[in-house]
Amino acid sequence: MKHPFIILVTCIRLSTQVPVAIAQQAQLVAAAFSPSLLPDKQSDSPPLLGITGRVRITDNDRFLSEVLDLAEQARGLGDRSESGVLLLDFETDSLIAEMKELDGQFATGRANFAVLFDAPLLPEGWHLCACGQGRFAGTFVYDPEDEQRLQLATMTAGLMPADLESTIETAGVAVIDLALMKRFNVNWLKGFNFGASFKYQYIIVHERKLRLVEHEDDDLFDPSRDSNEHHFGNIDIGLTKKWASWDITAVLRNLIPGEFDGPLTDSGWQSRPHLELHAQRPLSIGSLSISGDITERTGFSHVPKERRTGIKLVSPIHPKINSILGYKNYDNSIM
Repeated sequence: MKHPFIILVTCIRLSTQVPVAIAQQAQLVAAAFSPSLLPDKQSDSPPLLGITGRVRITDNDRFLSEVLDLAEQARGLGDRSESGVLLLDFETDSLIAEMKELDGQFATGRANFAVLFDAPLLPEGWHLCACGQGRFAGTFVYDPEDEQRLQLATMTAGLMPADLESTIETAGVAVIDLALMKRFNVNWLKGFNFGASFKYQYIIVHERKLRLVEHEDDDLFDPSRDSNEHHFGNIDIGLTKKWASWDITAVLRNLIPGEFDGPLTDSGWQSRPHLELHAQRPLSIGSLSISGDITERTGFSHVPKERRTGIKLVSPIHPKINSILGYKNYDNSIM
Protein backbone atom coordinates (compact mmCIF):
# COMPACT_ATOMS: atom_id res chain seq x y z
CA MET A 1 0.00 0.00 0.00
CA LYS A 2 1.10 3.57 -0.53
CA HIS A 3 0.49 6.56 1.70
CA PRO A 4 1.49 10.20 1.25
CA PHE A 5 2.20 12.46 4.14
CA ILE A 6 3.51 15.90 4.90
CA ILE A 7 6.35 16.48 7.34
CA LEU A 8 7.76 19.54 9.04
CA VAL A 9 11.39 19.34 10.08
CA THR A 10 13.11 21.83 12.33
CA CYS A 11 16.77 22.60 11.64
CA ILE A 12 18.71 24.57 14.25
CA ARG A 13 21.92 26.49 13.60
CA LEU A 14 24.16 27.48 16.53
CA SER A 15 25.33 30.63 14.80
CA THR A 16 24.26 34.03 13.65
CA GLN A 17 27.08 34.26 11.12
CA VAL A 18 27.05 34.83 7.39
CA PRO A 19 25.13 32.68 4.86
CA VAL A 20 28.15 30.35 4.50
CA ALA A 21 27.34 28.95 7.94
CA ILE A 22 23.69 28.59 6.98
CA ALA A 23 24.63 26.58 3.89
CA GLN A 24 26.96 24.39 5.95
CA GLN A 25 24.21 23.77 8.48
CA ALA A 26 21.74 22.76 5.75
CA GLN A 27 24.32 20.37 4.31
CA LEU A 28 24.94 18.98 7.80
CA VAL A 29 21.24 18.11 8.07
CA ALA A 30 21.42 16.41 4.64
CA ALA A 31 24.30 14.31 5.98
CA ALA A 32 21.78 12.49 8.15
CA PHE A 33 21.14 10.49 4.97
CA SER A 34 24.79 9.73 4.15
CA PRO A 35 28.21 10.62 5.59
CA SER A 36 29.39 11.39 2.05
CA LEU A 37 27.20 14.52 2.23
CA LEU A 38 29.04 16.01 5.20
CA PRO A 39 29.96 19.67 4.63
CA ASP A 40 33.46 21.11 4.40
CA LYS A 41 34.32 22.68 7.75
CA GLN A 42 35.70 26.20 7.57
CA SER A 43 38.47 26.82 10.11
CA ASP A 44 36.83 30.01 11.41
CA SER A 45 33.21 28.83 11.29
CA PRO A 46 31.27 28.24 14.53
CA PRO A 47 30.10 24.82 15.74
CA LEU A 48 27.09 23.58 13.81
CA LEU A 49 24.07 21.64 14.98
CA GLY A 50 21.49 19.98 12.74
CA ILE A 51 18.27 18.38 13.95
CA THR A 52 15.73 16.49 11.86
CA GLY A 53 12.93 14.07 12.66
CA ARG A 54 9.36 12.96 12.15
CA VAL A 55 6.67 10.82 13.74
CA ARG A 56 3.72 9.13 12.06
CA ILE A 57 0.92 6.98 13.47
CA THR A 58 -1.61 5.34 11.16
CA ASP A 59 -4.94 4.34 12.66
CA ASN A 60 -7.35 4.74 9.78
CA ASP A 61 -9.96 2.37 11.26
CA ARG A 62 -9.75 3.84 14.78
CA PHE A 63 -8.27 0.56 15.97
CA LEU A 64 -6.71 2.02 19.13
CA SER A 65 -9.96 3.46 20.46
CA GLU A 66 -12.12 0.57 19.23
CA VAL A 67 -10.00 -2.12 20.88
CA LEU A 68 -9.97 -0.16 24.15
CA ASP A 69 -13.78 0.14 24.12
CA LEU A 70 -14.04 -3.56 23.30
CA ALA A 71 -11.78 -4.48 26.21
CA GLU A 72 -13.89 -2.43 28.64
CA GLN A 73 -17.08 -4.03 27.32
CA ALA A 74 -15.64 -7.56 27.64
CA ARG A 75 -14.45 -6.88 31.20
CA GLY A 76 -17.84 -5.52 32.16
CA LEU A 77 -19.73 -8.58 30.91
CA GLY A 78 -17.19 -10.94 32.45
CA ASP A 79 -17.41 -9.24 35.84
CA ARG A 80 -21.21 -9.48 35.81
CA SER A 81 -21.17 -13.16 34.86
CA GLU A 82 -18.54 -13.93 37.48
CA SER A 83 -20.75 -12.31 40.13
CA GLY A 84 -23.62 -14.68 39.26
CA VAL A 85 -25.65 -12.64 36.76
CA LEU A 86 -26.81 -14.30 33.53
CA LEU A 87 -25.86 -12.34 30.45
CA LEU A 88 -28.50 -11.35 27.91
CA ASP A 89 -28.37 -12.62 24.33
CA PHE A 90 -28.22 -9.17 22.77
CA GLU A 91 -25.25 -8.26 24.98
CA THR A 92 -23.16 -11.26 24.01
CA ASP A 93 -24.24 -11.08 20.35
CA SER A 94 -23.14 -7.44 20.20
CA LEU A 95 -19.74 -8.23 21.74
CA ILE A 96 -19.18 -11.21 19.43
CA ALA A 97 -20.06 -9.13 16.35
CA GLU A 98 -17.66 -6.36 17.37
CA MET A 99 -14.86 -8.84 18.05
CA LYS A 100 -15.30 -10.43 14.63
CA GLU A 101 -15.32 -7.01 12.97
CA LEU A 102 -12.14 -5.95 14.76
CA ASP A 103 -10.29 -9.19 13.93
CA GLY A 104 -7.21 -8.40 11.84
CA GLN A 105 -7.45 -4.62 12.13
CA PHE A 106 -4.28 -2.82 13.11
CA ALA A 107 -2.49 0.39 13.96
CA THR A 108 1.07 1.17 12.93
CA GLY A 109 3.61 3.87 13.54
CA ARG A 110 7.04 5.11 12.60
CA ALA A 111 9.43 7.61 14.12
CA ASN A 112 12.94 8.78 13.41
CA PHE A 113 15.28 11.54 14.46
CA ALA A 114 18.85 12.67 13.87
CA VAL A 115 21.01 15.15 15.76
CA LEU A 116 24.32 15.97 14.05
CA PHE A 117 27.06 18.31 15.20
CA ASP A 118 30.75 18.99 14.73
CA ALA A 119 31.85 19.30 18.34
CA PRO A 120 35.09 21.28 18.86
CA LEU A 121 36.65 18.34 20.72
CA LEU A 122 36.38 16.05 17.69
CA PRO A 123 39.31 15.75 15.25
CA GLU A 124 38.98 17.88 12.14
CA GLY A 125 36.46 16.50 9.66
CA TRP A 126 34.74 14.22 12.15
CA HIS A 127 31.11 14.70 13.13
CA LEU A 128 28.95 13.09 15.77
CA CYS A 129 25.43 11.84 15.06
CA ALA A 130 22.87 10.64 17.56
CA CYS A 131 20.02 9.18 15.55
CA GLY A 132 17.28 6.64 15.87
CA GLN A 133 14.38 5.05 14.09
CA GLY A 134 11.55 2.80 15.15
CA ARG A 135 8.58 0.97 13.70
CA PHE A 136 5.73 -0.70 15.55
CA ALA A 137 2.42 -2.40 14.80
CA GLY A 138 -0.49 -3.77 16.79
CA THR A 139 -3.40 -6.01 15.79
CA PHE A 140 -6.38 -7.86 17.27
CA VAL A 141 -6.64 -11.66 16.94
CA TYR A 142 -10.13 -13.08 17.50
CA ASP A 143 -10.48 -16.56 19.05
CA PRO A 144 -13.61 -18.22 17.50
CA GLU A 145 -14.16 -20.26 20.68
CA ASP A 146 -14.96 -17.04 22.53
CA GLU A 147 -18.35 -17.11 20.80
CA GLN A 148 -19.23 -20.39 22.55
CA ARG A 149 -17.91 -19.11 25.88
CA LEU A 150 -20.07 -15.99 25.70
CA GLN A 151 -23.17 -17.88 24.56
CA LEU A 152 -22.75 -20.27 27.49
CA ALA A 153 -22.75 -17.26 29.83
CA THR A 154 -26.38 -16.57 28.81
CA MET A 155 -27.38 -19.96 30.29
CA THR A 156 -25.09 -20.26 33.30
CA ALA A 157 -23.18 -17.71 35.31
CA GLY A 158 -19.52 -17.98 36.18
CA LEU A 159 -17.75 -16.68 33.06
CA MET A 160 -14.59 -14.94 34.21
CA PRO A 161 -13.06 -12.13 32.11
CA ALA A 162 -9.83 -14.13 31.82
CA ASP A 163 -11.76 -17.00 30.18
CA LEU A 164 -11.89 -15.04 26.91
CA GLU A 165 -8.91 -16.01 24.73
CA SER A 166 -8.98 -13.30 22.03
CA THR A 167 -5.73 -11.38 22.12
CA ILE A 168 -4.06 -8.13 21.19
CA GLU A 169 -0.59 -8.57 19.73
CA THR A 170 2.04 -5.85 19.30
CA ALA A 171 5.56 -5.82 17.91
CA GLY A 172 8.19 -3.20 17.26
CA VAL A 173 11.85 -2.52 16.62
CA ALA A 174 13.75 0.59 17.66
CA VAL A 175 17.39 1.26 16.81
CA ILE A 176 19.31 4.15 18.37
CA ASP A 177 22.72 4.89 16.87
CA LEU A 178 25.61 6.90 18.23
CA ALA A 179 27.88 7.39 15.23
CA LEU A 180 31.18 9.00 14.36
CA MET A 181 30.99 10.21 10.75
CA LYS A 182 33.65 11.42 8.35
CA ARG A 183 34.03 12.24 4.69
CA PHE A 184 37.29 10.83 3.34
CA ASN A 185 39.49 11.71 0.38
CA VAL A 186 40.18 8.51 -1.58
CA ASN A 187 42.57 8.87 -4.52
CA TRP A 188 41.09 6.08 -6.62
CA LEU A 189 37.59 7.54 -6.18
CA LYS A 190 38.26 10.78 -8.04
CA GLY A 191 35.06 12.65 -8.74
CA PHE A 192 33.28 10.97 -5.84
CA ASN A 193 32.83 11.92 -2.21
CA PHE A 194 33.18 8.93 0.10
CA GLY A 195 31.99 8.86 3.69
CA ALA A 196 31.62 6.36 6.51
CA SER A 197 29.76 6.15 9.81
CA PHE A 198 31.04 3.98 12.65
CA LYS A 199 28.07 3.20 14.88
CA TYR A 200 27.28 1.93 18.32
CA GLN A 201 23.71 0.59 18.18
CA TYR A 202 21.24 0.20 21.03
CA ILE A 203 18.46 -2.07 19.75
CA ILE A 204 15.07 -2.69 21.37
CA VAL A 205 12.97 -5.61 20.07
CA HIS A 206 9.42 -5.49 21.44
CA GLU A 207 6.78 -8.23 21.40
CA ARG A 208 3.63 -8.44 23.45
CA LYS A 209 0.61 -10.71 23.50
CA LEU A 210 -2.17 -10.02 25.98
CA ARG A 211 -5.77 -11.10 26.37
CA LEU A 212 -8.33 -8.54 25.28
CA VAL A 213 -9.62 -8.04 28.83
CA GLU A 214 -6.09 -7.25 30.06
CA HIS A 215 -5.78 -4.19 27.82
CA GLU A 216 -6.06 -0.86 29.60
CA ASP A 217 -5.65 2.72 28.48
CA ASP A 218 -2.17 3.80 27.29
CA ASP A 219 -0.54 0.41 27.85
CA LEU A 220 -0.66 -1.07 24.35
CA PHE A 221 2.83 0.00 23.22
CA ASP A 222 5.21 0.08 26.15
CA PRO A 223 8.85 -0.60 25.17
CA SER A 224 9.88 -0.54 28.83
CA ARG A 225 8.41 -4.04 29.19
CA ASP A 226 8.00 -7.09 26.97
CA SER A 227 11.20 -6.04 25.20
CA ASN A 228 14.70 -7.40 24.73
CA GLU A 229 17.65 -5.02 24.59
CA HIS A 230 20.75 -5.56 22.47
CA HIS A 231 24.04 -3.75 21.86
CA PHE A 232 25.84 -3.92 18.53
CA GLY A 233 28.41 -2.19 16.34
CA ASN A 234 27.90 -1.38 12.68
CA ILE A 235 29.11 0.66 9.71
CA ASP A 236 27.44 2.75 6.99
CA ILE A 237 29.25 3.85 3.82
CA GLY A 238 28.17 6.39 1.23
CA LEU A 239 29.26 7.66 -2.20
CA THR A 240 28.21 10.99 -3.72
CA LYS A 241 28.75 12.06 -7.34
CA LYS A 242 28.05 15.47 -8.84
CA TRP A 243 26.04 15.20 -12.07
CA ALA A 244 24.97 18.49 -13.67
CA SER A 245 23.19 20.34 -10.84
CA TRP A 246 22.35 17.12 -8.97
CA ASP A 247 24.18 15.40 -6.14
CA ILE A 248 23.61 11.65 -6.60
CA THR A 249 24.23 9.57 -3.49
CA ALA A 250 24.23 5.84 -2.77
CA VAL A 251 24.44 4.68 0.84
CA LEU A 252 24.82 1.14 2.13
CA ARG A 253 23.65 0.84 5.72
CA ASN A 254 24.46 -1.76 8.36
CA LEU A 255 27.28 -3.61 6.63
CA ILE A 256 27.49 -6.09 9.50
CA PRO A 257 24.39 -8.34 9.62
CA GLY A 258 22.91 -9.49 12.90
CA GLU A 259 19.89 -11.21 14.42
CA PHE A 260 18.30 -9.93 17.62
CA ASP A 261 15.76 -12.04 19.48
CA GLY A 262 12.48 -10.80 20.88
CA PRO A 263 10.81 -11.94 24.11
CA LEU A 264 8.29 -14.28 22.40
CA THR A 265 9.44 -15.63 19.03
CA ASP A 266 12.35 -17.97 18.43
CA SER A 267 13.52 -16.07 15.36
CA GLY A 268 14.18 -12.41 16.06
CA TRP A 269 14.57 -9.25 14.03
CA GLN A 270 17.25 -9.52 11.36
CA SER A 271 19.43 -6.53 10.56
CA ARG A 272 20.69 -6.79 6.99
CA PRO A 273 22.75 -4.51 4.70
CA HIS A 274 20.36 -2.05 3.10
CA LEU A 275 20.95 0.06 -0.05
CA GLU A 276 19.35 3.47 -0.67
CA LEU A 277 19.69 6.09 -3.41
CA HIS A 278 19.28 9.83 -3.01
CA ALA A 279 19.34 12.74 -5.48
CA GLN A 280 19.35 16.40 -4.49
CA ARG A 281 19.58 19.70 -6.33
CA PRO A 282 19.41 23.36 -5.27
CA LEU A 283 16.46 25.56 -6.20
CA SER A 284 15.84 29.27 -5.92
CA ILE A 285 13.45 28.60 -3.02
CA GLY A 286 15.52 25.92 -1.31
CA SER A 287 16.38 22.40 -2.46
CA LEU A 288 14.63 19.40 -3.98
CA SER A 289 15.50 15.80 -3.14
CA ILE A 290 14.30 12.38 -4.27
CA SER A 291 15.12 9.17 -2.40
CA GLY A 292 14.30 5.50 -2.64
CA ASP A 293 15.12 2.09 -1.21
CA ILE A 294 16.82 -0.31 -3.60
CA THR A 295 16.56 -3.23 -1.17
CA GLU A 296 13.73 -3.97 1.24
CA ARG A 297 13.82 -3.03 4.89
CA THR A 298 13.44 -6.16 6.99
CA GLY A 299 10.28 -6.75 8.99
CA PHE A 300 9.60 -8.45 12.28
CA SER A 301 6.46 -10.24 13.52
CA HIS A 302 3.56 -7.84 12.75
CA VAL A 303 5.99 -5.17 11.51
CA PRO A 304 6.19 -5.85 7.75
CA LYS A 305 8.96 -5.65 5.22
CA GLU A 306 8.79 -2.46 3.18
CA ARG A 307 10.41 -0.36 0.51
CA ARG A 308 10.23 3.43 0.71
CA THR A 309 10.38 6.14 -1.94
CA GLY A 310 9.90 9.83 -1.43
CA ILE A 311 10.33 13.39 -2.60
CA LYS A 312 10.72 16.53 -0.51
CA LEU A 313 11.15 20.26 -0.89
CA VAL A 314 13.21 22.14 1.69
CA SER A 315 12.61 25.88 2.07
CA PRO A 316 14.00 28.27 4.69
CA ILE A 317 11.32 30.07 6.70
CA HIS A 318 13.73 31.57 9.24
CA PRO A 319 17.52 31.83 9.51
CA LYS A 320 17.38 28.95 11.99
CA ILE A 321 14.37 26.98 10.72
CA ASN A 322 13.68 25.09 7.49
CA SER A 323 10.30 23.74 6.44
CA ILE A 324 10.16 20.45 4.58
CA LEU A 325 7.19 19.47 2.45
CA GLY A 326 7.36 15.77 1.65
CA TYR A 327 5.53 12.94 -0.07
CA LYS A 328 6.49 9.37 0.79
CA ASN A 329 5.30 5.93 -0.34
CA TYR A 330 5.57 2.75 1.71
CA ASP A 331 5.39 -0.41 -0.43
CA ASN A 332 4.95 -3.97 0.88
CA SER A 333 3.60 -2.46 4.08
CA ILE A 334 0.44 -3.01 6.10
CA MET A 335 0.19 0.76 6.43
